[in-house]
Formats: sequence, C-alpha cells, structure tokens
Amino acid sequence: MILIPIAAVFATSGRGLMLRERARRAALAGGLGALGPVVTELVIWAQTGAWDAFFLVQEPYEHKIRSPTVGLSAALSPLRHDSPLALDSASALQTLFVSLVVLA
Repeated sequence: MILIPIAAVFATSGRGLMLRERARRAALAGGLGALGPVVTELVIWAQTGAWDAFFLVQEPYEHKIRSPTVGLSAALSPLRHDSPLALDSASALQTLFVSLVVLA
C-alpha cells in the first residue's frame, strides 16, 4: 500500500510529458496498485461466502496491540529465575541475543 503513491509519482516523471499524459500514467499506476487489495477481498468473499473470512479465522487468536516490552520481559524471565546455563534458559538466551542484534 505504501508503494502505490510512489508508483504514481514515478509514473508521472519524464521530460516533455503533457499534463493529461502524466495524469493518465498516475491513474494507471496508482489505480492498478489500489485494486490489488480490493480484488483479494473479492476472491476471498467468492471462495468462502464471507467478506471477512480472514478476520473470522484470526479471531480465536485474540490479536491485540501489546507492548513489545511485556513479551520480551516474559521471554527473558527464565534468566532471572534459573541459571543461565540451564536447558530451560536456552530460548531466553536466544531471545536476548536476537534482541541485542536487532537493537544494534
């Protein structure tokens, strides 16, 4: 979705193009890009009979906006309670390593 306006602006670039041609190119590039999600939803609706089938399938997983620090704290809790060399702490050590790599 972020690339749609970029594609529309890029399509209008060019020397010597008339305003009408630039508008046509922008509408073509941006319009076709914007139709992608619409067509996807129509195909899902046609195949399942429910326009919100994806969201209905995802509903049991209770997706919510959560703070990433809460999950990180829970993942690192074995390091606070057990020995860092214990087998149960392996995933916590991996989480710590990946977090440090991402932050670096």
